[in-house]
Amino acid sequence: MQAISDDLIAAARKGKRDAVVELLAMHYPMVWRMATGLTGRADVGRGAAKFVMQRSLKVLHNWKDETAPTRWYLHHTVLTTRRTQKHQPDLNNDIFLCGLHSDAAYLAFVRGLRGLPMQQREAFILTNCEKLDIRALAVAMDCSTAAAANHLHVATDQLIQLCTSDFDKHLHTIERAYRTLTPEEELSLKDIRRNVRRLILPWIIGNAIKLMLSLALLILMFWGGWWLWRVVKHSMD
Repeated sequence: MQAISDDLIAAARKGKRDAVVELLAMHYPMVWRMATGLTGRADVGRGAAKFVMQRSLKVLHNWKDETAPTRWYLHHTVLTTRRTQKHQPDLNNDIFLCGLHSDAAYLAFVRGLRGLPMQQREAFILTNCEKLDIRALAVAMDCSTAAAANHLHVATDQLIQLCTSDFDKHLHTIERAYRTLTPEEELSLKDIRRNVRRLILPWIIGNAIKLMLSLALLILMFWGGWWLWRVVKHSMD
């Protein structure tokens, strides 16, 4: 992911359309991979990714520095996928299968991964597939670095015990499958622009209304103060 500048953040916060599209486009592939990889289903992941991107348009005015967007997307992608727990993948549609239905050992590995407790599964996928370091993992999972490291350690131990000498081979297969989850660039920008067009206009209108109300309040306060001064001055004459 390319570096995010303070100028880009400032322009996006002001509602500049090109800046908003650029900022979202930087993060859309990551959100897509995380949502689809964590849920295990292309359909559920697609819905979760779009929800996160749409939600970000409503909160980006709160992002103060160049690290805020990535932190927000990491955390809220995980939060969103947690809400999809009832839509679990099965052995026919898990995105990690890669068409290897005949490989019983790998099938058991994927089944073991999906059977891990939620936070252990998140730690394993986000570290080994999305390549998050321990600090970013803790941000995404909303826990301490020690807790994140412990979830990863336990998950890794469980899967090593499951497949022993084949662990590295299965891990490589999962990493390869995960890398294919990035949406095509044109699809990303098309989706982002459509979302921006639909959501940024009400946001701009809302900000304009807030500004007008603030100005009206200031004018009213000024007029009230002037009127009170006239009353007091008249009573003293």
